[in-house]
Amino acid sequence: MDYRDARAWTIVSALPEQTPATRSVTAQLCQAAKGGEWRALAANEADWLLLDPQSQAVIDGQLWVWTGVDYERARQSEDDTYTYDRQYERVEIDCAARQVNSRLSMRSVAATLLTPPTQPIASSLSANQRSQLVGALCPVTADLANLPAAIMRKKLPPNLATPQVPETLLSEARALPRGEAASSLSHLQMVYSASSPLIPGAQINENPLDLYLQTGPAPGLWRVQSVGALSSEGVSIRWRGLIDLATINRIGNSGKMEQRPSPESIHLAGDWKNVPAGATLSYSEVSKSSEGKAFTQNVECQVGPSFPASQQVASLKGEARLVTCAQLEGLKSKSTHVYLKDYDLFVQTLDSSMLIVQNNTLKAAE
Repeated sequence: MDYRDARAWTIVSALPEQTPATRSVTAQLCQAAKGGEWRALAANEADWLLLDPQSQAVIDGQLWVWTGVDYERARQSEDDTYTYDRQYERVEIDCAARQVNSRLSMRSVAATLLTPPTQPIASSLSANQRSQLVGALCPVTADLANLPAAIMRKKLPPNLATPQVPETLLSEARALPRGEAASSLSHLQMVYSASSPLIPGAQINENPLDLYLQTGPAPGLWRVQSVGALSSEGVSIRWRGLIDLATINRIGNSGKMEQRPSPESIHLAGDWKNVPAGATLSYSEVSKSSEGKAFTQNVECQVGPSFPASQQVASLKGEARLVTCAQLEGLKSKSTHVYLKDYDLFVQTLDSSMLIVQNNTLKAAE
């Protein structure tokens, strides 16, 4: 169910489906969320300490209040099956002893409360945060009206496991050509639209897609973590952002992260070091099927003329070139990439096959 502020009609929180085991817990948190009066005790820190002043109650001489932590970076659950970005806790505060005891805990992601697991959730409050709560709430007559409102903010992705590139392939990747990168990137903000030629009318429009970039395990390799991707969230190690050497994704109903098989080897043809305008380049991936048989996928690419990278996003430096590629076997897919010369990075803007057509539009880079 949703609670809405009668004045602004904005959704404050959505509760999970009720069960006897969760009804009493969610009812209390629902009451806390109803007014939308969450405040941030430490809005200048990466992780915000939250409390709801309206939920304060003195029971048997002890102060009870809903509090919690709003994380700068989303987190993985202990069993690695789900992601959450806030943890709420109903705490009992003994002001005389200056102690804070957590009694109930729930988690949320994107303002939607998650059904509590069968095992109790451990408290997320650090010793410093407990001290901050005591300082703010004891005595119980403390004025909390001037604390900043705890707005919903865009979260960094969780720290997912990095896929492992097989050692033989990693050794091969170290010898592959690469450009001269003069700058680096940490985040690309995009939107994507997708449709399926097999399902007329099936359409996704302007959905957010974020790519978080780090240097990979060898020169020329990038660690790319995708958030909001059409298939699933995951992390890839990619040669110059173009060729996937290893990927780990959240697979199936279990929610577990699993690594996909990597290619056996990569072979290049053409001037991949400079990616010159007008050039024809190609590469092939040798892989093994589930039956252990080797097969090769060949891709041919055509490099377009140079243009300022700032035409894509104002903050990007140097030259850019459109590189269109076609896979010659199997689904015979086509793709388009923007090659950012100053970053030595290929960014995919089109993925097209008989199954799906996805267009990605760059919006921001940092």
